[in-house]
Amino acid sequence: MKTPKLSIGVVGAGKMGGFHLAKIKESDDAVASGVFDVHADRAAAAAAKFETVAYHDLDALIENSDAIVVAASTAFHFPIAARVLAAGVPVLVEKPASGQSHLAAQLFQTAAEQKLVLKIGFLERLRLDEVPHSLFPQTILKIRAQRMSTSAARDQSVDILGDLMIHDLDIVAHLMPEPSQLEARQWDEPQVYSAKFNFGDTAEAELQCTYTAKNLSRAMVIEGVDRRLFVDFQKGRYVEMNSKTEGGLPADALALQLRQFIAQVRRQAFAGQEKQLRSLAWSESLRRALAPAPTLSALAPLIPAEIFEQTGLSS
Repeated sequence: MKTPKLSIGVVGAGKMGGFHLAKIKESDDAVASGVFDVHADRAAAAAAKFETVAYHDLDALIENSDAIVVAASTAFHFPIAARVLAAGVPVLVEKPASGQSHLAAQLFQTAAEQKLVLKIGFLERLRLDEVPHSLFPQTILKIRAQRMSTSAARDQSVDILGDLMIHDLDIVAHLMPEPSQLEARQWDEPQVYSAKFNFGDTAEAELQCTYTAKNLSRAMVIEGVDRRLFVDFQKGRYVEMNSKTEGGLPADALALQLRQFIAQVRRQAFAGQEKQLRSLAWSESLRRALAPAPTLSALAPLIPAEIFEQTGLSS
């Protein structure tokens, strides 16, 4: 007997909402139950495009859905997700779950009490999870990550740490323990943010992000004694530099996320999901630690061009 398709509603009919509706429409395991947006005309247009129903009442959409995707502006993630969970419905929320970690923690507490799936849309970690585990260092000594954008975020309710660096914070938070020390620096000209974490005396992570780069770059190096894994998220490739083993990252991370979300909802796999909170808590610690730095004459990336050249992935 074939498993019935999961009925998924989407909250938010903007660009991201449209992406989610497209993936649901393409899925063999889900169907769009409808779309809600505070702008009724946008909801109607999205519903017509993706052959679903435009809802004028959020509670009605929740009631008629097996699960909900929250793709509204970050400022509305918490109140919408809280409403969905209170109704006993699993939810996938675009990152971050909230601009404040204590509110996100409330969501995870509710999800745990209700035994519901609460998934945050950290797509880069999902892509990295597809890299064979054997290519990672047995013991990680250093992580370097740079996330260089040429333009600011579409959603002005979230800052650069919550928009760009949060992806790398999420990855580091899943690979490493709690840091023993952290520091953060900010340059205004050019606008660059950097963070450094120490994990005891032997391991560290350095992260860098900006909206004012000349060229796009999303890359990470994960180093240990036995392995040196280079990941180019921008080009969708990875290379273990010692063995020269290479491969590709999943091209359609949103479809991968949807498949995982559906599987989690069906299995009721909600245990341990509060680990997704750590990156948000770390970003708040970085804001508190943020110190201004002198003007830079030029942006020096954490990952030098030589590494891109050695891996055959030109920066």
